[in-house]
Amino acid sequence: MGFQRCKYLCFSLLFLFAGITSVNAHQQDAVSFKFKLKKGDRYYLPTVTEQTMSMDIMGMAMDMNTSITFGSEYYVEDLSSDQIATMSVTFKDLAFKMSMTGAPGAEQSLEYDSQKQTTPTDPAVKVFAAMVGKSYNMKLASNGHVEEVQGLKEIFSGVMSAAGAGGAMSFEGLLDENSIRQSAAGIFEIFPENPVRIGDTWTKNTAISAGGFLTFDLTDTYTLKARSDGMSTVEINGTIKAKPGGALPFASGEMDVNVNMNGIKKGTHVISEETGWMKEGTISQTITGNIEMVNPATNEIVSMPMSMIIKTSYTSEKK
Repeated sequence: MGFQRCKYLCFSLLFLFAGITSVNAHQQDAVSFKFKLKKGDRYYLPTVTEQTMSMDIMGMAMDMNTSITFGSEYYVEDLSSDQIATMSVTFKDLAFKMSMTGAPGAEQSLEYDSQKQTTPTDPAVKVFAAMVGKSYNMKLASNGHVEEVQGLKEIFSGVMSAAGAGGAMSFEGLLDENSIRQSAAGIFEIFPENPVRIGDTWTKNTAISAGGFLTFDLTDTYTLKARSDGMSTVEINGTIKAKPGGALPFASGEMDVNVNMNGIKKGTHVISEETGWMKEGTISQTITGNIEMVNPATNEIVSMPMSMIIKTSYTSEKK
């Protein structure tokens, strides 16, 4: 696959992939989850994602530990009569750490923090760093559906030059409007269709992709676990299954890909019943399996065992 392409893929996966109480009469009332945002509302939502990845490339083991903090600000510019919020989303800050060990030539360590105003040197980090301060538009329905994402093409056309020609080619297809929409859907599109009470469950089926060749089907079951002080705690239990097939681009052509990876997802969201906005949450995902790459010219098969543990947490605040 190439270590640089592996690194970009890990970054895109990071970007994509987040108790019993007494029950009184109020808590037995059904709650209807909806976004009740107002024009001029502004929320700061930093997400911290830690990923541990182990893989074996042609008998060479490689381990990667990554931590990335992305702070985004959501500003409600307008609200339609049918309660669709037009929001400006700004990448406010970025902190990044990565260490890679194992295969010869793969050892490296990277660190960057936009708040310290350091200058990144790695092409992949340059791309993310160049996004800081940039904004795009998102339309969010009251039921949590991400209706539209606009403005990312303009951002990416500018920031890709920061990675240089080789870096831009390696990054192509790993981060685009579709991947951003998928990432946003994982945060916002979690509401049940009907009012729920404590103990009620509902299910959401989604798909996320990275690089145009790696696609995961997610089935998430949500359970309303508790209600207190205007906040609802929702538990998540999900399954992750990769779709087989695809093609992995290289400078010299393409290799067919067969992905055999599955996993589980667990976590919680704490949601404001007044606004529908997420106050805090944690998500843990464990994915294991292998990726088989087939050279169509020689039929040579290269199997790459891989395991990932991805932990995401966030705490949001209204500005």
